Amino acid sequence: MNIGPPDAEHHRDRQRHEWDRVAAGWEKRWRTIEEGAQHVNDRLVDLAGVAPGKRVLDIATGVR
Repeated sequence: MNIGPPDAEHHRDRQRHEWDRVAAGWEKRWRTIEEGAQHVNDRLVDLAGVAPGKRVLDIATGVR
């Protein structure tokens, strides 16, 4: 039984493998997902008060 700290490199490699494994499916369906979620996206931007001249940090919100 290994009770030491997790192997970060192994975890990172496993996570990347899983992301790569499902990426094609996400990309294939991206347009449908994006169109279906557009009203939610618009509402979030409205609630956040995003307006011209403001800055927004976009983190991992797309397939590319």
